[in-house]
Amino acid sequence: MPGSYRKRGKKYYLEVTITDYSGKLNRFSKTCDLKINTDTKAEKELAKFYAACVEGKITKQSSLTISDMCDLVMEKIAVPTLKRNTVRGYKTCKKRIDATIGNKKMAKLKPIHVQDWVNELRDYGENGLSPKTIKNTYSFLRMCFEMMVEWGELDKSPCVRIRLPKPEPKEIDILTKDEVVCFLNNLDRLPEAQQDYKVAALLALFCGLRRGEICGIDEDSVDLEQSQAQIRKAHYIDDAGVYEDTPKSKAAYRTIVFPKEVSDEIQTLITFHKKRKLLLGTKWQESSALIKGAFGNAMYPNNLWDWLTQFLDQNDMRHFSFHALRHTYTSMLGWMKKDIAEISKSLGHSKQSTTLNTYMHMFQDLEEAKRKTASDLSEQIIRLKAGN
Repeated sequence: MPGSYRKRGKKYYLEVTITDYSGKLNRFSKTCDLKINTDTKAEKELAKFYAACVEGKITKQSSLTISDMCDLVMEKIAVPTLKRNTVRGYKTCKKRIDATIGNKKMAKLKPIHVQDWVNELRDYGENGLSPKTIKNTYSFLRMCFEMMVEWGELDKSPCVRIRLPKPEPKEIDILTKDEVVCFLNNLDRLPEAQQDYKVAALLALFCGLRRGEICGIDEDSVDLEQSQAQIRKAHYIDDAGVYEDTPKSKAAYRTIVFPKEVSDEIQTLITFHKKRKLLLGTKWQESSALIKGAFGNAMYPNNLWDWLTQFLDQNDMRHFSFHALRHTYTSMLGWMKKDIAEISKSLGHSKQSTTLNTYMHMFQDLEEAKRKTASDLSEQIIRLKAGN
């Protein structure tokens, strides 16, 4: 039998060697406290232990550190299969893990250790981590442990029954009616050279598009007769610069329909690009993007943020993010009494729960308004029946 035993005081130390599919020798060990300290008893225990190892019931304890485990999952799963934006987020999570528990042995981590680690993340860094950041970091660690279990490197994951800090209420910045009117009036006063920014702002405000989706729209994907465009890709930013990728989810693949006024502005933009091309000649970069830079190149997504900041300053308006235009679009749909399913589809959310969670307060207000309407109708029915 490929195994041995030896006595250690009142205990027996068992060791078994198994050859795996690649010819590699794997050693498994076990210390057992036998009631009857005899070699015969030890041999029987060794035979049982060997059979369990052969059947795969005994998992060899891995010597990988948590940092090694994360590297392995990044190499074999994240980088080859996930979106670059997701991988970038995982790399950020891994840095936090490396700096806190990365040098600990993967196989020795227990749920109580994970809970302690989650609690300590609240004070990590200069100002501590937000509940959302802690959740993202923990989710990455849990995914890594689950992969180790799936690959047979661990019997079970220590990421079970962990209590995460409750998320803080998220305030959504929505423009008021007066702010929308002021914003649109100021857009109309923009010079022709800023037509790209004007159209980008209108697509965010009246179509609810993310800035990466706006920069990813191709000119030939716009149908001006039908006042619609196809969202099939988006532009993202990482350490290497801007890159093109698919939208955030399957639901983000969608056809957007815009008001005629936006369609007219897009037509003006296309005409402006043709004039710029003639003016610049060989300096013009023939990008397929609808929203272009000054030399015809695809616009850098962060430029929309920079432009908006300057635009608000010049027009003495309060500062809000470019994403606030998307929030305002959602608010307008809500007050138009659009169904939650329609709103979620328009935003490109993969789940209606995402829409509900993000805009919870807005929908709560709408629910109260609906209930008041129902109450008013009830009173009206009573009056009608009473002949009033």
